[in-house]
Amino acid sequence: MKTKICTNCGGEPRPLSEFYRAKKGKYGRKAICKVCDNIAYQKYAKTDSGKLNNYNANKKWRLANTDKCKAHNKKWVDNNWKEHREKNKERINAYGNKWAKNNQEKKALSSKNNKIKAKETLNNCYIKGLLTSNSNLKASDISIELVGLKRIHIKITRELRK
Repeated sequence: MKTKICTNCGGEPRPLSEFYRAKKGKYGRKAICKVCDNIAYQKYAKTDSGKLNNYNANKKWRLANTDKCKAHNKKWVDNNWKEHREKNKERINAYGNKWAKNNQEKKALSSKNNKIKAKETLNNCYIKGLLTSNSNLKASDISIELVGLKRIHIKITRELRK
């Protein structure tokens, strides 16, 4: 196994796995070990120029590649939304409660609009609500086929009223 000595801390020869990759370095590795490299980067990142360079580089790339960023973010959300929601449940609920408290008029209007929209589009929740309101059925007991039949029934009665 090939080994290398860190030019920063010296010491005993270490295996190449303890050095970051670098195309131009000896054996394709950096001259300093991972530990020294991490310490050096942390010192640099704390300086104003380190913070600014990192922020500006990321910002420039994001502005130049907005489509890639949107696609990446959408992919992440599609794959991780359940875990994110579960992990941050309390914070998300607290934010929602705070918003609802501060925006009662918007919430009422939104709720009203959603009910109107559900009634017009005849979505599954609306139809299940109709079927459960006058019976002992639970929404989970109602099959999709029954929802479809009720949707057709409502459409026909609406056409007859016109």
